Amino acid sequence: MGLVTSKNFITCNAVENILAVPKKTDVRQVSYMNKKGYGRVPAYLEKVKGEIQDEYNYIMQMQEAASEEMGDEGYGRTRMVSEAERIEMLNGMKTNWDRINKVRMTHFMTQTLQ
Repeated sequence: MGLVTSKNFITCNAVENILAVPKKTDVRQVSYMNKKGYGRVPAYLEKVKGEIQDEYNYIMQMQEAASEEMGDEGYGRTRMVSEAERIEMLNGMKTNWDRINKVRMTHFMTQTLQ
């Protein structure tokens, strides 16, 4: 079957498309304002809006239950710390910092010496 052609299909296709007459399209204007449901909120959006409101109410109930559970103890709330308590916390944090960094430094030093 050794058929050989010298036709350049890419150029031929480009020329055909350039010279082709555009197709006629229907230019009929559609007036969306005259449609039956114009201006109405779709039913699915009303459903989603209701679901969001239900979730919001559920979250509010959970927050109220949590606040009642906490009572006057004040968990999760900010409060002023006395100076003695502040110093005690700072000393505890410094102790932990020194302990952790001493272990890290020891580990680092043993790794570099090897």
